[in-house]
Amino acid sequence: ALYIGEFDNNTVVGSETIGGANSLDVFQFSINEAKQFGAALSVMGDGANADLALFDSQGEVLAISQETEIPLDSFGLTLDAGDYYLAVGSNDAVATSYDVALAFDDVTNAIDSGFDSSQAFDL
Repeated sequence: ALYIGEFDNNTVVGSETIGGANSLDVFQFSINEAKQFGAALSVMGDGANADLALFDSQGEVLAISQETEIPLDSFGLTLDAGDYYLAVGSNDAVATSYDVALAFDDVTNAIDSGFDSSQAFDL
């Protein structure tokens, strides 16, 4: 897993590519106190699909989103302090780009406001 940091009250937007030979990206992050958390995934490309899942440090699935009809997967929940793993998976034969937004504290802000790819960084 790629460690992307410890977060307080902020939103993180990242960009990456998935599909083809790379069917799974896993990102690790930490929070130092209980927080509202939201994640949203936007896949670029006609017919492209990817799924989003969140795991705790013991590998228990906390949330999963497997939308097939819309290009945006998202979920929100309350997390306790600890380490977490966010997985983006795709079985598409062709690689496609995606943006992922992680919001800490204000879940609806990142999901409702959409993605600002100009602020995205490569994961």
